[in-house]
Amino acid sequence: MDRLELINKGADAVRNTPLLFNAYKQFLIEDWGELPQGCFGCQFNNHFSQWKNQVLNNNIIPMEKKAENNNKTYVLKDRGTLKYLYGDVWSSNSSDEDWIRYLELKPEAKDLFYVLPVSLEKTTEDVIIEDDYKKKELNEMPMTEDVVVDEVVEVEKPKRGRKKQA
Repeated sequence: MDRLELINKGADAVRNTPLLFNAYKQFLIEDWGELPQGCFGCQFNNHFSQWKNQVLNNNIIPMEKKAENNNKTYVLKDRGTLKYLYGDVWSSNSSDEDWIRYLELKPEAKDLFYVLPVSLEKTTEDVIIEDDYKKKELNEMPMTEDVVVDEVVEVEKPKRGRKKQA
């Protein structure tokens, strides 16, 4: 079975027939490089129509892989921070280089950070704020009740059912 035969069967037939559905998934992997993210069943109609249009127009575009930024060296005070400047958006997912460029444009934005990006020059005030943040992080580690108190406290469970009237 080729792609055009699968398209001619229609989205409903592909979705409801396991053999056709598996063939569709294989074609997606071949064409796009991977299966789309998210709930595959929920987004089936959308993905099928996109794929169908690309196949019919001979314009198959592979999915772009998003570069993950796992090596962030900064910590924002508010993880939901979004900053807009000259059409660009900076967020907690932005790279160190992006935030350094933002801080060069707006130096007063250092107040947004607990820990500034590593390659940025830091004043003594910035170092003090970072040290306070690191100490606060260590102090906020939860302690279990077993560590704090050695004795076991039995809590009486409330009885089920209606209370008897006297």
